[in-house]
Amino acid sequence: MGWSQHLFSSLWRVLTKEVKQHVGTDQFGNKYYYIPEYKNWRGQTVQERRIVEVVQKKEVDYEIGDIPAEWEAWIRRMRKIPPTMEKIKYLESEIEEFKVLVVEWCLVIIRTSVWLWKWLFILGRETSVDEGKELSS
Repeated sequence: MGWSQHLFSSLWRVLTKEVKQHVGTDQFGNKYYYIPEYKNWRGQTVQERRIVEVVQKKEVDYEIGDIPAEWEAWIRRMRKIPPTMEKIKYLESEIEEFKVLVVEWCLVIIRTSVWLWKWLFILGRETSVDEGKELSS
């Protein structure tokens, strides 16, 4: 954000009585803010807002995945309270454990299917050998 934008946004907050509360920062350095409902200088009620200030990115450079899912859920009001770093670390460890479990199950399925194909191949050979004996007699 350039100095002129920063100056304008600061002036705007003063005139509109907008109070930006810092609620957290993610592992990438993005900062999250909550702006409660307030009345502006014209007496209009302005709804609450949840915003993110992305580190070293322009709005046009934003890509899906730049904001962690937990924070995106809070921004989109799918969560009432912002996530804590402990909760995010816990969820990341759960995801890693789940990945390990999926790999183990994939190996079990692969081994079982290899065994099954070998068994069917041997069974098919024995059947064709038995049919060949019947044909020759």
